[in-house]
Amino acid sequence: MASHSSNQRLTPSTKVIKKGSFVNKQGLKIVTYDIDAPDPKAIAIGFHGYASFSENDFFSFPGMYYEGSVTEVMNQCNVSLRLFDMQGFGESDAYMGRRAYVANYQDYIEDALQYFEHIRNETDLPIYLCGGSFGGCIAAHTALALGDRCAGALLASAMLSVEENKKQNSHLLPLLTTLDCLIPWMGVGGKSITCITNTQ
Repeated sequence: MASHSSNQRLTPSTKVIKKGSFVNKQGLKIVTYDIDAPDPKAIAIGFHGYASFSENDFFSFPGMYYEGSVTEVMNQCNVSLRLFDMQGFGESDAYMGRRAYVANYQDYIEDALQYFEHIRNETDLPIYLCGGSFGGCIAAHTALALGDRCAGALLASAMLSVEENKKQNSHLLPLLTTLDCLIPWMGVGGKSITCITNTQ
């Protein structure tokens, strides 16, 4: 990987990023990023992973550089990117002020459908969906909801099933169900839990 000097870091002066937002059905501000290819032939909506945000997943790490990033490769292939920080992540508002928490999983998909419609109203170019892990999961569900209106989906290690994990941890399901009812915003897997697990 090429080394990066501070002047190569992605900034508005090195690559134009149009930052915007929309208000979702819950009244939350969802932050968006447009990165245009010089001669776009298609649009790709990027879905970031869990506990992440758009710039982190679609630019080279560390430092969020355009050079060598997925965004640069897609732009070179004449694909413009439309990114958004899902509710509770990045610069977007969080439901009840709680980061990485959503009252209903379908809310992520509803936000993506709303963003798709906004983009569709601005262009006739084919629109693809892309994402990895958690983002791939939301992209896949959104693509299913859109049907033929979506040109296709590019998924990288998409989280499509948790059935194996449920089987392996079936003894914990009653506890998790109870905790979900009492304190649904509580994080799972904090440092203290990790330390206890690693010492066993």
